[in-house]
Amino acid sequence: METKQIIINAFKANNIQLTQAQAELFDKYYALLIEYNQKFNLTNITDIYEVATKHFVDSVLGSALIKPRANIIDIGCGAGFPSIPLAIMRPDINITMIDSVGKKIGFIDIVIKELNLKNCTAQHTRAQEFCIKQQREGFDCVVARALAPLNILIELCVPFLKQNGVMLAYKGQNYQTEVEEAENAFSKLFAKVNYINSYQLIHTTGDNQQEDYSRYILEITKQKQTPKIYPRLKNLIKTNPL
Repeated sequence: METKQIIINAFKANNIQLTQAQAELFDKYYALLIEYNQKFNLTNITDIYEVATKHFVDSVLGSALIKPRANIIDIGCGAGFPSIPLAIMRPDINITMIDSVGKKIGFIDIVIKELNLKNCTAQHTRAQEFCIKQQREGFDCVVARALAPLNILIELCVPFLKQNGVMLAYKGQNYQTEVEEAENAFSKLFAKVNYINSYQLIHTTGDNQQEDYSRYILEITKQKQTPKIYPRLKNLIKTNPL
């Protein structure tokens, strides 16, 4: 079976319909991911069936949670998840992707060019530096997937948000423990979990075996302006999380 059809089937299994144009973009994205993976160390998941579900479908689970024409930032975008799939599904939104690893941003630039994505830009920078120098409280929404525990994510992400902006944190089954451990971070950054979206991600393997994965996207709302002392320097955030 050709890779494009496998991608279409993966989305269909999760009740998401792709247009032919969207399917072609995901197919090109997969080809680029495989081509550049050894050079840029982008992902350990390379099998088309796994990429289609665990990267592509998983990334777009948050699409319906984003308001029309929202201005979004993806913190630690890595190989482009969830931002590139979101950009494919939602051409109305504008996405800024940042990562501290130059090679990964180099790959993202290639993807943006090859897929002709007009609603994306990428920056090689650290979140703290980009926030303090350029984009503090400038976004409607911030997304983060597989980046850090929630108590660290809150400090990295919330300062980018406008008041009443929303952070979408992609998490697995241990999200409840992370929420409890981030209680102080929520208090210091004037943020709260507004809603927990639960999903069953259906993965079909090459031999037509089916597996289900529980996935969660936490909608975190910023209630007040972020104190200017946040975000702190990277070493402090990691060694002494809130």
